[in-house]
Amino acid sequence: MPFNFTKRQKWTWVWLLSIITLVGPFTSSILSPAIDTVNKEVGDVSETIGSLTVTIYLLGNVVGPVLVDPLSEIYGRRPVLNISNRSFCVWQISCALATNIETLNVCRFFSGVSGAACLVGISGRLPPQ
Repeated sequence: MPFNFTKRQKWTWVWLLSIITLVGPFTSSILSPAIDTVNKEVGDVSETIGSLTVTIYLLGNVVGPVLVDPLSEIYGRRPVLNISNRSFCVWQISCALATNIETLNVCRFFSGVSGAACLVGISGRLPPQ
């Protein structure tokens, strides 16, 4: 119960959850300066597909809360955040190992879906009184 935490525990949790929440939006825009390099590496020449690679993560961020929020209400925030954070890491590794643009786009979409859990699940909701 967070109300029983010491001040140090509370601030530790605030910082950890803040950092985790920062990573999701940071991941959405970190690829944009390197789109030309990514296009050359995967052999794609279309600028539209390259910009889709950035945009598709945000599409995942739109779809993610629709899936994650009801699950966190049913099963609780902790298991949903744990699974989503692990899934986010797996999809990010998959993005790094992608050899073509299609794989990269699919991995970025699912990374956006699982990255949205921190934006939805970590909020200031108080427990029912």
